[in-house]
Amino acid sequence: MQGMTLLAKIRDAAIDSKTDITDVLRQCAVLAARLKHEGFKKWVDQELNGYPPETPLPPYRIIKGVTSIGDFFGPLGEQLKNIPLPLSIVPGELRARVSQVEFREGAGALKTIVVANGEDRLISRWPPDLVALVAGRYYAGRALVAAHIELPSSAVIGVLDAIRNRVLQFVLEIEEQAPDAGEAKPGAEPLITPEQVTQTFNTTILGAANVAVGGQKVSQTAHVSMGDLEGLGKYLTGLGVPTPDVTELEAALKQDGRPNKEGQFGPNISGWIGMMVTKAAEGGWKVAVDVAAAVLASGIRSYYGLP
Repeated sequence: MQGMTLLAKIRDAAIDSKTDITDVLRQCAVLAARLKHEGFKKWVDQELNGYPPETPLPPYRIIKGVTSIGDFFGPLGEQLKNIPLPLSIVPGELRARVSQVEFREGAGALKTIVVANGEDRLISRWPPDLVALVAGRYYAGRALVAAHIELPSSAVIGVLDAIRNRVLQFVLEIEEQAPDAGEAKPGAEPLITPEQVTQTFNTTILGAANVAVGGQKVSQTAHVSMGDLEGLGKYLTGLGVPTPDVTELEAALKQDGRPNKEGQFGPNISGWIGMMVTKAAEGGWKVAVDVAAAVLASGIRSYYGLP
């Protein structure tokens, strides 16, 4: 490693999956100080130490379209367990609490979650007050007594991979523009302009331009005309969504109809997106987990003429 620039060290560490992501981020903290770029410095700090509750999360740390499972008690001690729960029953203002999972922990804590869990799936319990609120709304004569969100453990791995990939893309771009940018001496002016760093930061870390899906560059905004079912199908197959899954979505669109006034998809569409995110996490659909829900929802919203 002797003689290598800081950018080269970070680049190689990001490529090497055996290098702990926290070690990569600590090197990025040094780079941020030498670049004197507050945006990059803040991002590195939050990825290392976690995001406070009031801080907006980057999209790759939010898993949408997750599945909720519930247990019911009925007459004469009847029990119904592990029943999928349509989220249309949950009041709109509370639905985000159970329709998505936010990962605010630092990268090290996220890795610990995967190691400590030891299971294929992660469980997040519904708040008791929410269970009580909707307990009698699902099935007549049967009360919801417990509910939880399930998602594959690989979804957390997808978040860690997203962090690593963004570091790699950022460093490669900076290295191409100014190979010695990480070698600035303490107190000296950066060896690359703030404007160059900001542009690179916006496109590689924040993802202001395009995101990588299935090895291709795909715009976050789908070019699907309102009501164009065929166009939506072409958009999805272009992302690599298998034809049988596209057919299932078409059926879900007919069953749910247009989203409600809050723009919330119906239970069948939400369930379909959740299924596809799970497939992405498990490798059944070749797309990055961190963008799966976003690109699917973008196409469906365009189909409905929603922003």
